[in-house]
Amino acid sequence: MTIRHRSVLRIVAAAAAGLVALAACGGPAPGGGDGAVSGEISLLTPIFEEADGHAVLEQQLAVFKQQYPDVTVRPDYTSYSKLNEKLTTSIASGQPYDVMLMGAGWIPPFAEKGVLADLQKDPAQLASQYYEGALAPGMHEGKVYGLPIMMDTRIGIYRKDLFAQAGITEPPKDFGQLREYGKRLTQRNPDGTLAVAGLDVLGIDPRQEFLTLLWAAGGELFAPDGSPASTHPQGSRRCRR
Repeated sequence: MTIRHRSVLRIVAAAAAGLVALAACGGPAPGGGDGAVSGEISLLTPIFEEADGHAVLEQQLAVFKQQYPDVTVRPDYTSYSKLNEKLTTSIASGQPYDVMLMGAGWIPPFAEKGVLADLQKDPAQLASQYYEGALAPGMHEGKVYGLPIMMDTRIGIYRKDLFAQAGITEPPKDFGQLREYGKRLTQRNPDGTLAVAGLDVLGIDPRQEFLTLLWAAGGELFAPDGSPASTHPQGSRRCRR
């Protein structure tokens, strides 16, 4: 099987995505290769940035190379802030990347427009390998279009001294209190410039914190019919929280 110019082959896309997940979990490295697959794969990744990240990805690609020695992977490094632009530009030009690393919430819109290949994976079988909550963002209308490669968590930290100065004696119990505390803890200089932020999400992209808070409140990005949940009364109410 020869990989044609910019073609998206299900078997290769699945293998590459599965390899990354396998290596991240410390699984065994596949070996060998029957030479049946050859060619070049273009990979767009918003992670593995900087020199250290490049080295990590190169290690993972070396494992992939052991199984598919006649396949060359060409990574294109970007950031999450530029990821959508990269994806849409490549798709509009008719030359999409073969393998694309996306964040939560990205799969359904692209899958709906027919951009992504169905990996032909059984969700029930995958549930025995992955945390079920990590599989859902890679699915659309019951089909699997992406596999998880990493997960992280968000933590909340507060300073007792600043709480005491503001007369606050305990952490917030709900989003309403969180908003109130943020206002009370905010300090400004005489000229109006910010001196102390009452609430700092400590993130490179506010969308990530938004998703964490949305799911913590029981909300969803998409309704059961695949439409954006924010257009539904229930989704809108949860988003406003």
